[in-house]
Amino acid sequence: MALPDINLPIEVEGIFQKYAAGKDMLVDYVVQDLMVLLDRAESLNFRAEGADSFDFFSNFVFLGRISIERAKHKLRMLCARLCVLCNEHGGGISSPYGGASNFSWMLPDGKHLPVYLSFCNTPDRQEIVLRKRCT
Repeated sequence: MALPDINLPIEVEGIFQKYAAGKDMLVDYVVQDLMVLLDRAESLNFRAEGADSFDFFSNFVFLGRISIERAKHKLRMLCARLCVLCNEHGGGISSPYGGASNFSWMLPDGKHLPVYLSFCNTPDRQEIVLRKRCT
């Protein structure tokens, strides 16, 4: 397993600042950009830490805490959207509160990205694990 790209935290923070600054979030744009990063990074993990920040990991290495207004709420939105997208793209998670599945995501360049998604989306815990699956 390769060490994570040191630019990933800057890129992840940039995605959230661009599409999730303020009260609202353009969740589909966040997902699309995270999938592009996942193709490079092998794994992306997010865990809410309080109302306004989340911890970010890649390849099981802690890369930093990202502060953004209403981070907990936005991770809950991201979990719910990933659940729906997983179901639409061949996965099969029946609960928006958590689960795990594999699905395929088409990147902007037309390449199919095999993805493993695991998440927990409860009032007390928001955690997302995205991994690029080996094919």
